[in-house]
Formats: sequence, C-alpha cells, structure tokens
Amino acid sequence: QNYTWHSKPDAALWPFIADYLPLLAENLPPHELSSTQNLRALRMIARLPAVPQMLVPSLINACTAEARSVRSAAQALLMGAPGVTPQIVAALDDSRQAIRANAAAFLGQRGDDSVLPDVIAALGKEKADLARASMISAIAALGGDTSKWLGKAALEKEAAANAKKLKGDKTDWLAMD
Repeated sequence: QNYTWHSKPDAALWPFIADYLPLLAENLPPHELSSTQNLRALRMIARLPAVPQMLVPSLINACTAEARSVRSAAQALLMGAPGVTPQIVAALDDSRQAIRANAAAFLGQRGDDSVLPDVIAALGKEKADLARASMISAIAALGGDTSKWLGKAALEKEAAANAKKLKGDKTDWLAMD
C-alpha cells in the first residue's frame, strides 16, 4: 500500500519531523512568504506533541501574517502556548499596520486581560484605521472599556474633525450643530 506522510499517525511522524525543525522554520515568515510553503510547514508542526521553542519566533511572525490561512493555522498552534504573550505584544509596535492589527486581534482572541494596558498604550499611538479598529476590538474582547473611543462624544469629535478636512461643499447638507 502507498502511504503518504498525511496518513501516518502523529506518534510515528513527530521524531522524523523534529529532525527538520530548522527547515520548518525556514518555511515560515519572514524567511518564506509563500502561503503554500507556510501552510505545509504549519501542518507538520501541528503533528508534533508540543511546539518547539526554537520555532516560536517564526510562529509569532506567522500569527500576524497578512495571509489569513497562514495566520489562522499559526494562531491555532500558539493559542494556549505559555510565554509567547510578550512577543505578540511586541508586534503591536511593528512598522506595518496589518501586522499591528493582526497582533491586536490575536491578543484579543487569546483572552489574557493582563495585556490590556499594552493594547491601550498601542492604541494611543496608532494612526492607521485598520490597526485602531483591531485594537479597540481587542480591548472590548479583553473586557476593557471602549467608550473613550466608541462613546457618543468620541465619535462626534472624530466626525467633526474629519468633516473639517473635507474640501468644498461636501458637508453643507450635514447639520453639525
């Protein structure tokens, strides 16, 4: 009978997979940006009895990746992993807004409310709408108060500031009083 590695039991595969951890790390972001390669590596890592510590930095990068399928698979591997929270929090300061947004979303999903001050601090510096929205959602998911950003007064202030930026008669129809 012809078997592929997919049909083998995990207990038979993981010693073989463990011999190739550096190769798996090379097939994850930021080294490899192909979603297909990333997902192959993530499927093999999922067969291991535990996440090897040497793969955590690469998995953190995959957890905040722009490709949703890669991000979801990596997040499943690290959802309950201990000791990775500081590395995810550090991604809130990444130069790319999508990474910051994905890091905030993952922190919210993990449910560790000890990161609430970090997310709030990151939101205070954030300018990009996508990342701001993810951070506000994370604050809500972690049980924080979002009225500072989503309350009536905050929304009215933001709307007025944005309306002032519009040129010409684009807001004449809107009563701003």
